[in-house]
Amino acid sequence: MADPRLPPLSPSWLAEREAVFEQRSNRIANVCRAYDVRIGRGNVTNRPGVGPVERINGDHFVSVPSLNVTACLLAKVASTSLLSTLLRVTGKEVPQLEGNRTSLHAAAGALRLPPSQLGAMLHRSLTVLLVRHPLRRLVAAYRDKIAGRPNWPMLHHFEFLKFGSVPKSQLGRELRDAEMQEHRREALSRDGVPTFGEFLAVALLGDRPLRDAHWAPYWRYCAPCHVRYRMVGQLETAGDDLRYLWHALRLYYWVQIPWLHRSRPEQQPEEGLQNLADTYLRPLERPIMMAFKREYKLDFDLFGYDWAGLMRMSGHCVIGDTGCDLL
Repeated sequence: MADPRLPPLSPSWLAEREAVFEQRSNRIANVCRAYDVRIGRGNVTNRPGVGPVERINGDHFVSVPSLNVTACLLAKVASTSLLSTLLRVTGKEVPQLEGNRTSLHAAAGALRLPPSQLGAMLHRSLTVLLVRHPLRRLVAAYRDKIAGRPNWPMLHHFEFLKFGSVPKSQLGRELRDAEMQEHRREALSRDGVPTFGEFLAVALLGDRPLRDAHWAPYWRYCAPCHVRYRMVGQLETAGDDLRYLWHALRLYYWVQIPWLHRSRPEQQPEEGLQNLADTYLRPLERPIMMAFKREYKLDFDLFGYDWAGLMRMSGHCVIGDTGCDLL
C-alpha cells in the first residue's frame, strides 16, 4: 500500500506539474537551437558549426528497466537521494555515506546499461534530469570538495597557470620566484586551501581544464539538447518535482522521498544569491569571469536561471548596461 503519510495527488495537480515539465522541455529545445548545440562522438561532430558540442556518455546515466526510468544524476543536485532509492528498489546494497561518500556513486555501476540498451531506454522510458542554480551547485562543490579538504595538487596546478608563462630572463625568473613565494606564504595562511578564483582557474583555464562530475555543467554531462528529458526537476521546486516522480514511478510503495546528503538543516533556507555573488563572484578577475561565462551561461539559459541578474549582483555588469560583454 502507498505510504499514508503521502498526500493524494489529484489529476489536476498532476496535469499542472506535467505542464511545467513541458514548458521546461520546450525552453531547452529553443535554447539549444539558439546556441546551435551539436552532438559529438569521439572527435567527430554531427555537422559543421560554431556552437557547443554535447556528448552522450553512458557512464553518466542510470536505468531501471523494471520502473521504465533513466536518469542523468549530477553531484550536488539530490543525486545521492535518488540514486540510493533506485538501488534500494532494485535490491542493490546501498553503501553507508559515513564510510565512503564516493562508494554510493561507485555502486551506480549496477544500474548502468550497455550502449546498445541505453539508446532504447532513452527513447522509451521516463527520462529524468535534476538541476539547481549553477552558482549554488558550483559553490557547494567548492565548499565540499575543495575548501573542505586542503588540496595541494590543485594549488600546484594553479601556480603553473599563474607563473608558468613568465619570461625566462633573469629578471623574469626573480619576479616569478618572488611572486610564487609570496603566493605560497599567503596560501599557507589559509592552510593551503585554494580560493574560489584559484579553483575556477584550474577547472576552466589552461590547455587541460580540470573537469569533474561535481562541477561539470549540465550541458556537458547530461546532453540536454540531444536527450529529450520528459521530466526536468529543479531543486528549487523539489518538493513538487520529486513528489511527482515518486508518484510516476510508484516509489512510495518502497520508500519515502529521502534526503540522505543534506549539507544544511532541513528547515534552514538556502543562502541568498546576493551573498553568494558578493562572496564568490565579485572578487574574480575578468579572465576568470569570461571563462565562467563560456562554461556555464548555457546552463543558465537552458533552465531559466537569471544570468544577467547575477552579473549585476556581482558588480561585473551595471544595471542598464546592455553592452557589457558578460551579458
